[in-house]
Amino acid sequence: MPKGKLTVAQRLTSYANELGDGVLTTDGSVLYCNACDMSVAAETKSHVEQHLQTEKHMQKMQKRKRQKQPLISPAVTPTSSTTENAKQFHYDLTEALLSSDIPLWKLQNLAFKNFLSKYIPHHDIPNELVLRKKYVPILYQRIIQRIRETIGEKNVYLIVDETTDGTNQHLCNVLIGPLSHDKFIPPMLLDCVVLDSTNSSTISQSINNALMLLWPSSVYYDRVFLLLTDSAPYMIKAGAGLSVLYPKMIYVTCLLNAIHRVAEVVRSSYVEVDELFVTVKQLFSKAPSRRRAFLDSTSLSTLPPSPSSGRWGTWIDAACFFQEHYAKVKRFVMELDENTPTIQRAKSALRKPNITADLAAICTHFKPLVDAIAQLEERGLRLTNAVDIVTTLNHSLEYGGRVTASASQKMSYVLSKNPGWSRIMSLARVLSGVSADLPRNISANVINCFNFAPITSFGAERSFCEFKYFFRSNGTSFTQEHMMQHMVVLFNNKRFSSK
Repeated sequence: MPKGKLTVAQRLTSYANELGDGVLTTDGSVLYCNACDMSVAAETKSHVEQHLQTEKHMQKMQKRKRQKQPLISPAVTPTSSTTENAKQFHYDLTEALLSSDIPLWKLQNLAFKNFLSKYIPHHDIPNELVLRKKYVPILYQRIIQRIRETIGEKNVYLIVDETTDGTNQHLCNVLIGPLSHDKFIPPMLLDCVVLDSTNSSTISQSINNALMLLWPSSVYYDRVFLLLTDSAPYMIKAGAGLSVLYPKMIYVTCLLNAIHRVAEVVRSSYVEVDELFVTVKQLFSKAPSRRRAFLDSTSLSTLPPSPSSGRWGTWIDAACFFQEHYAKVKRFVMELDENTPTIQRAKSALRKPNITADLAAICTHFKPLVDAIAQLEERGLRLTNAVDIVTTLNHSLEYGGRVTASASQKMSYVLSKNPGWSRIMSLARVLSGVSADLPRNISANVINCFNFAPITSFGAERSFCEFKYFFRSNGTSFTQEHMMQHMVVLFNNKRFSSK
């Protein structure tokens, strides 16, 4: 009978035993040369033989023989306990590096490797490929099991967000958390998916696949109670479609995103103030001596802030800074004697007759937007309190001038277009005892699990912030599977280890 095909582990073991002379080892997935301290290509036997015949390998073997102690004549076979200790060390090292946001390839850094070898002399420092191929998947599976144990039999909420990396790949993060009546349980990263394109179909498929990962035997469609996304049209379309598949699910778009859209209305209404921020930013850009002079002459601890469109509320914060320190900023700029276009534009912006009145109006009428954003970003907020923050903000925008009226109309519009906002308000009224009318498909025996239900997708925004080195344009060597495993381990292990 013909011989059966060897498995990868059997093939690598046979190469190590036949050709290794004690210097080749394998963990079942990678063939490793201890003399050269590197993994070896082992698709065929000839690949291994080619490595053994290289000049580098032969030099390493000669050095190894010179360092060998001739006092021990019989070969010492590693015991099972020694092997288990090495495996545990490799696992713990992988966990420590990923949890600390240290890429595994840092093990190839000579200084770092020498440091580990010096202070952990009884363990060989493994190659990064060994850890990535063997131990990251083990760590990933244990994290997924921890997520399953944390969810248990509880009903769940989902937070979904999408972004792009340094190579313009579209990434979708699916976060999940259990709904609890007595405390807020932060979301856990369940899956990270590379999308071919961003549309309602790919988002829906990503969510369904993530839940199949959580519940591999059978998806519990009636235990998904809440879905949070941003207000992108394809997200709203995906949420509407999933509401049919998950009958008890309330789909809500992020309320922080809604408030940010109102803040953008304010920004577009004050063109001269926006121009002031831009010109002052240019004034201090690439001018360290001017920055030092400003801090010295004004006795302020910080430079004028530069608003960022990607950071909620920073434009209004900048307006409040300028309103408070307007006299100091103007005096410094007007005393600059260089006749450059940048300085002239800044002086012109500060001379606008309505600039001080506009700054005062922004701080008076729209500071509540920034306060509401800060309050909604707090972890552990009760649903009733979160709804009160939004409704109070909405009422505060009803009084004022023309811009306030535009902001109020925008706020009412975005809330009316939020698919689940009316049901969330109904839940809050029931939980606060104001009403007894339950939302559709929500029974009285589960109403309390919404006590700490989130109404913002801030957790998903944070998850992307933690993966900075994945989003660099040169960080493209990860396969999709390895990237997903690294992200899930990095995001969740910090949370589990802090408990």
